Amino acid sequence: MVVDCKFKLEEIKRIAKNMIVLVDSREKQNAHILSYFDKIHIKYEKTTLNFGDYSFYLSADPAAGVKQDMYFHKEIII
Repeated sequence: MVVDCKFKLEEIKRIAKNMIVLVDSREKQNAHILSYFDKIHIKYEKTTLNFGDYSFYLSADPAAGVKQDMYFHKEIII
C-alpha cells in the first residue's frame, strides 16, 4: 500500500510521537534494545513479525490526519 500524503512539519512531529515500534516476540537477545527504548520513552509492542525483527506502526490520530492505525510491518523491516 502506498500512501500519498503531505504533512506539515508540526503534523509530522505529532505523528512521530504516535509511532509504536513493533518488536518480534521471538527475538532472543534484545534486552539491551528494549532497555534503551524504556530509558528514552520509546513506545513498543512485542508481536510476531513474519519478516525481520523490528518494524513500526502509527497509532490513529484523526487530528493529525491519521484516521486509523497504519501498519508498516510489510513495507519497512529491520
